This record gives sequence, structure tokens and C-alpha cells, in this order.
Amino acid sequence: MLFLRESITPLVIIAMAVWAGGAAFVVPPMTATVLHNAPLSMAATASAVHTTLRQLGALIGVALTGLAFTLVASPLVTLMLVSALIHMLLALMIWRRLPTK
Repeated sequence: MLFLRESITPLVIIAMAVWAGGAAFVVPPMTATVLHNAPLSMAATASAVHTTLRQLGALIGVALTGLAFTLVASPLVTLMLVSALIHMLLALMIWRRLPTK
């Protein structure tokens, strides 16, 4: 990041440090809450689900942040975003109609 002096301002570095520091204070209590409320026989499953959803949330957050920065640079991305949302909605509609056991 130090080599990207034109793009990375001190404000960006401070914001990233605050974000990382905030995560460090939030993740351990979240994990403790999940494991405290899960039955002992389901502790491993609860931990795995918690970790998976936390990672998925981070993935979506990074993707949306990248999308927000890219939207400013290219109007074509807006069209791609609309297309992606339409495809997601169609996939959800199909998934909702699948027969359940």
C-alpha cells in the first residue's frame, strides 16, 4: 500500500485500520455468543455455521465495496450490476419453486 501513494491516502489507511480494529473487537464476542447458546452436542456445527456465515458476510462486503468503487469509474458496471440482480432474482424464484422433501 505504501507504493500506491497516489491512490492510498492517509484517510484510507486510517479507515482500514479502524475497520480491522473493529472486527477484532466484534468477532470474539460473536463466537462466544454462538457457542454459549448452542447445545454441547451441536457446538462444532454451530461454530462451523458461524464461521461460514462470517466469511460469507466478509466476502459480500468486499465485493460490494469493490462494486461501489468501480461504479464511479465505469457506467458499464451499472449495467452488469442490474443484470446480476436480475439473474439472482430469477435463481431465487426457481429455488423457491423447487420441491422440498
